[in-house]
Amino acid sequence: MLPNLLPEVDRVLYLDYDTLVLGDLTTLWHSDLARTRTITLIQGSC
Repeated sequence: MLPNLLPEVDRVLYLDYDTLVLGDLTTLWHSDLARTRTITLIQGSC
């Protein structure tokens, strides 16, 4: 859905409204995700 809404954007980092980020997301942002469409973190897995 996001590629259709934002065709000019190469990469999107979507965080749900109840997501708490406690660290730097730079490593995730710069990860090679060329063959990946979705990355999911299960609640409580960290």
